[in-house]
Amino acid sequence: MKSLWRIVQFTRELWPYYVGVAAFSVLVAATTQVQPLLTKTIVDEVTKLVGSHEVRTNVVIWAVLGIFVADLGQNLFSNIGGIIGDQLQARLRKTLSERYFAHLLKLPQRYFDTELSGKVLNQLNRSIDQITTFAQAFSNNFLQFIFSTVLSLVIISLYSWPVALMLATLYPIFIWLTMRTSGKWREYQTDINQQADAATGRFAEAIGQVKVVKSFGQERRELTHFQRRYQRMIELTWPQSKLWHGQDFKRKLVLNGAIGKNVLVFVPRSAYKDTN
Repeated sequence: MKSLWRIVQFTRELWPYYVGVAAFSVLVAATTQVQPLLTKTIVDEVTKLVGSHEVRTNVVIWAVLGIFVADLGQNLFSNIGGIIGDQLQARLRKTLSERYFAHLLKLPQRYFDTELSGKVLNQLNRSIDQITTFAQAFSNNFLQFIFSTVLSLVIISLYSWPVALMLATLYPIFIWLTMRTSGKWREYQTDINQQADAATGRFAEAIGQVKVVKSFGQERRELTHFQRRYQRMIELTWPQSKLWHGQDFKRKLVLNGAIGKNVLVFVPRSAYKDTN
């Protein structure tokens, strides 16, 4: 969250786009929650036929129209929010690239004596790609998920506050477990990024000075160095992937156990009857 807040502070001139994305995410979440409520109304009316009760046809018709309008609104709001999110991604890339370039131009000459230009470019591209991709995913998916989850918990609380409370406690637990896993995962990822930066930097330098490389017969040496870096990335990916997916299984296992336990707690005592 701190990193996300720093990005927002660093690009605060883009605040109209942040507000627009948030506003349309709320609208999408709201229209998403309307549909199941209206569907429940239709089902309640139709089930009255089983008990030979009178069905309120006007309620069913208005509910169907409401579902259509909600679905239309969700489609409209989602795409408008997507347009704003794409604009945010493009402008964020522009802002970060310009400021990164301006920062590099201010660095002293001795900095570039010990750094490969290709490595610097790879770090730039990777960092900006990750930030902009995250911003787009956050605006188009994750933010809507957050608002939808909050609204769902509010609606569930109207029917059963214990169930809503149980579900509300599960999310912080899952996030906490994920954060504990992410620390070691980031260490592996840092090593992988360093290998990728070194390989890409060496590649760029070799291509930029290809005449020198060929004149000294260093083609095989450069290729061997490049292959060794990527082989190291493969070696690091295995424990990183094993760690993440192993911990993900444990996290979900804990949540499954918590949900099962709480469901049993909330089941009425009268449901436990001796069948013998």
